[in-house]
Amino acid sequence: AKELAAFAGAVFNLWLEQGAASKQKWVLTFSSVFGGQEMVENLKRQINQWPQESRGAIACDAVNALAISPEPEALLLVDSISRKFKFKQVKAAAGKALTFAAQALGLSTEELADRIVPDLGLDQRGTRTFHYGPRSFTVTLTPALELEIQNQEGKKIKSMPAPGKQDDPELANAASAEFKSLKKQIKATVSTQTVRLEQALSTGRIWTGAGWRELFVQKPIMRQFAVGLIWGVYGENGTADATFRYLEDGSLNTADEDEYELADDARVGLVHPVELSKEVLDAWKQQLEDYEIKQPIEQLSRPVARVSEE
Repeated sequence: AKELAAFAGAVFNLWLEQGAASKQKWVLTFSSVFGGQEMVENLKRQINQWPQESRGAIACDAVNALAISPEPEALLLVDSISRKFKFKQVKAAAGKALTFAAQALGLSTEELADRIVPDLGLDQRGTRTFHYGPRSFTVTLTPALELEIQNQEGKKIKSMPAPGKQDDPELANAASAEFKSLKKQIKATVSTQTVRLEQALSTGRIWTGAGWRELFVQKPIMRQFAVGLIWGVYGENGTADATFRYLEDGSLNTADEDEYELADDARVGLVHPVELSKEVLDAWKQQLEDYEIKQPIEQLSRPVARVSEE
């Protein structure tokens, strides 16, 4: 697999050096399927560069190639491009590629976007351990969506140390490279999911209670998003009958800090402040302030225009 990835990368680079002729655009598909994780980065770079050189069509072909890459982050990148990209032609191509992939799996595009959120090697609590041999370091994704590092004695340190003389060279170098990759992937994933949640709030996206747990409890990155947000349980008439917050210990509570039970068939969505009374809104704001929680997207502080009878 490594030799094939290296070969695919060499073919891709040779094609680029020769001007990336559209007649040989099969190279994009070949390289994407066999080129490994490094090729995802190469395609991302070219997708950003080509439209600036008036080569939007080949950038669209690159997006389509990226959508069939076996690398987990590839489809996540296509999703990100479909939501926020400077060039409309490429953004539209990403949307079509994502729709095609979703239809092939019998899902909606948003259901597919939920499914492809990666765990990046983090366990459900959002931690991952990197082994240097005699030393090990535990990395935790915090509710602030930042990486916190602890050594094996449990002491917090500012950054992941470089491999030392006492470390196992092979283990330490591999762990150091994996951590750098994790930092980059966390940044990209958080950016994409922030945009998705903004859109979910704006469009009134609804999950079932079971679907909400699958995404926001079982996936470590989304779990940290869930902690800082206020959720509504909606009736068939579209109004929020109840609101709750997800706590770090896995329980749910209300604005009055009573425990809340979420049914599997409940209709769950991000609640907009326009849907809340002043008393409930103030109670939620106070609770977040008491627990020193900063919301990952602007939710409760969104400006609301109340329409008068006139």
